[in-house]
Amino acid sequence: MFQDTLYACGSFTKSGQDSVKRMAKWNGNSWMPVGSGASGAVYDMIVFNNVLYAGGSFTSFNGILSDRCIKYNGTTWSTVGSNDLGATVYGFELFNGDLLAYSNYNFAFGWPNSSQIAQLAGSSWLAVYEFSGDVNSIYAHNNELYLTTTGFATQWSDLIYKFDGSIWVDQGFENDGGSGSKLFTMQNKLCLTAYNDRTYEYSGNTWKTLFEYIQVSDFVDLGNSQYIIGGFFPYIFDGFTYQYLYNIGTITLGAPVASFNQSNDTICDHQYIQFQMPTANVPVNVEWEFPGGIPVYSNLVAPVVKYNIPGSYDVKIKITNNYGSDSLTTSQAVTVFNCSLGIPENDAIMLSVFPNPAHDYMHFYSNVPLTQYTLTDLSGKMILNEMVAKRSEAKVDISWLEAGIYLLQVVSENTTLTRKIVVTHF
Repeated sequence: MFQDTLYACGSFTKSGQDSVKRMAKWNGNSWMPVGSGASGAVYDMIVFNNVLYAGGSFTSFNGILSDRCIKYNGTTWSTVGSNDLGATVYGFELFNGDLLAYSNYNFAFGWPNSSQIAQLAGSSWLAVYEFSGDVNSIYAHNNELYLTTTGFATQWSDLIYKFDGSIWVDQGFENDGGSGSKLFTMQNKLCLTAYNDRTYEYSGNTWKTLFEYIQVSDFVDLGNSQYIIGGFFPYIFDGFTYQYLYNIGTITLGAPVASFNQSNDTICDHQYIQFQMPTANVPVNVEWEFPGGIPVYSNLVAPVVKYNIPGSYDVKIKITNNYGSDSLTTSQAVTVFNCSLGIPENDAIMLSVFPNPAHDYMHFYSNVPLTQYTLTDLSGKMILNEMVAKRSEAKVDISWLEAGIYLLQVVSENTTLTRKIVVTHF
């Protein structure tokens, strides 16, 4: 934003069908060109001393010969610095009241004191903060200057350094499979988005994962720990589940609120219920407790629990993330009826039938391939007899059946399981 006008930059050349070459401004309804635009990509913009600066790979802007950097005072565009940069400007930063530009190539001026970081000093660029390596980004945080670079040991890795006044000091971060990164501040903490599709948060001595599968390009602080985030993330993955956002979305960074869903609250003995914790924005740990169930404890996001003994049972869940934890106990969340037929069960084989009671359709699912299922009434009369070609699940239309109790029998290669089915019509 500059003088109440929103600007955008990049490598684009069109907005809809209109020619918009690498920089655009928003007029309240559409994106408009900024003059004739730039001859090459515009990678970053920044406001310094009430002047808008833009940098990239271009050598001319709006018809003005300009060596990778241009400025706008609100009236006219003009070149920056009396000496040429001679390398692509990938970004800007403000530090100690100075405007810095950076590249991952050495700027051409000031030989032999060349650097990939340049400071605008009056009407010329100076080589400063010399670093022996590629500079992916620089960033000022709490009056300290950081940079990210790329190293190679067994594979490409992101590395972070801090300038201590005379030299760059390694900050103890390295992630395998990275090849570039960006630093930013969120909730007054230094954060890093890396090319291994993770975003990290720095506590002052250790780095921990803030987001999984998110590369943050920019964000807007909405207050109350809520942010609009843009970047590269088709979805959010919190360590357990996926929430599709298609590269822009709202995220809340705060303590979780414990809750859960369950596939059913009433079952027969020897049947199963699947539980599901809510989708989270940040990585979490979850602790379940299922008195009377198998298993009794779980750390899965969506555990499947078997109940063998009739009765009513509580469910407990505790969710923890980097910002705190919350617990919930739901009394009598599960009711188990005595529907067994006295037939021994093979506990290694799961058969889940839902809903039960049912009235329109009946679904059943097993953890082994099935070959056949039959449905009989209590007199032994065959109602259905179907082959299922080694499928593990099926959906059966029972809307035509009379209300009553039926026996479902499913057959696999090694065993036969039977369930009592209640059909109701209401």
